[in-house]
Formats: sequence, C-alpha cells, structure tokens
Amino acid sequence: MNEKGIGIVNASLLVEFDEKEGDLAKDKDKKGVVPSDDGQKIRKALSYPKLSESIRSVITFVGNDRRNVGIKGHTIIGNASHVFNIEMTSKHLPIIAEIGADDIFVRTNHGIDYPDTGYTSGIKRASSVSRMNLAKDALKQVTTVDQVLPALEKQYNKDTFMNPYRLDNQFQMNTTGQVMMNLTTKEFYYMYDTRHSKFNGYVNKLPEGYSPKIRVHIGQVPLLQPGE
Repeated sequence: MNEKGIGIVNASLLVEFDEKEGDLAKDKDKKGVVPSDDGQKIRKALSYPKLSESIRSVITFVGNDRRNVGIKGHTIIGNASHVFNIEMTSKHLPIIAEIGADDIFVRTNHGIDYPDTGYTSGIKRASSVSRMNLAKDALKQVTTVDQVLPALEKQYNKDTFMNPYRLDNQFQMNTTGQVMMNLTTKEFYYMYDTRHSKFNGYVNKLPEGYSPKIRVHIGQVPLLQPGE
C-alpha cells in the first residue's frame, strides 16, 4: 500500500515453485536473505502515484530475471475508487477485469480465467476451492470493517486444511498472519499469529517530524476464543 491509497495483494499460481521457496527459507544452513522478485515488483508498482501506472507496472516490470516479466498469479490492485484483478502466468497473457464496488471477490491458488494454472487436482485443489468459497460466504455476513479479519479467522470446516485460516494440518501449511488494507481511510492492518510466527517488531524509517499518510495497526491472532 502506498501513500496515494493504492493497494496490491497477490495470490500465487506458481504453487509448486513457491512451496520449494518456502522449504529453502526454512533451511537453517542458508546464509543471508534472498529478496523476493515479486516483492521488488510490488514495491516498484507502488512507487507510482496513479493507479493506471501501477497496473502497467504489474504486467510489464522486469526485475532481476529478464525472462520474468510482471507479477504472476492473481493480483488484486486498486484504490478507493476502482479495483481490478489481473490473472497472468509465465505462459498466459494478463487478463484484467474491474471488480464491482459491491462485489465480494476472492482468489486463492487455482486459476479462474486460466483453469489449467495453479492447483488443478487433488486435495490441494479441493482446499483452494474450499478456502475461496468459505471466504466468500463469510464476507457476505460482514457489515463493518472490524468484522473482516475475525470472519476470515473462524474455522468453518473440521479439516483445518480446508479453511481460509489454516491451523495445524497434514501439510504443515499454516497461516502466519493476516493483512487488511482500507484504501478509503488509508489504514493498514497486520495481525500476526502467535502460534505460527514470531513478531520481531517494526522499523520506522520516516523522517523526524514527518506526518504519516498511512495509519498502521499491528495486533495478534487469535482474535477469537476457542469454539467461536
């Protein structure tokens, strides 16, 4: 999210590659930190003041790998007035569609415009579809901003792997936190899961005396009590 109120979120369709990257991150013998190419691309897109420029950057920017153009997967990008979804992969051209102001729009890890991408079969495909549908149903009941994250944290299926918020499961693919952006009020929410992550604080790089354009909220999950 940037100071102009442009926000970007992304859901991967390169799932096998991303899972391997997760394994590398857990390798205790690995020295140093390897920046994410997508992180660089998202930061570049957020460097622009206009939404149209950010969208162009999402689909055209080249980072460290000249063969890797744009941000792959499902990218939701917008501001207080307009929100768009971009679906693209290394083998598929970007499809850009505007999301209606009253639409509840959810994307997980399987392709919609390109159904041959992301998880295409098996339990991980079933989980991706389940997480998308459960999130949609939960958000239909939401009437205020402060209800959003608790609604997505709630466990709707006895199989924890099928919920939007994943707890301990057979694949050890756990939710480590939640991010929410209110692009109208320019507020950024980060909730870290005390069960599957450790919060080391944050670094404030704003100049002394600078008035922030974005209000940041940081809190802990679980928000709900057991059984809620």
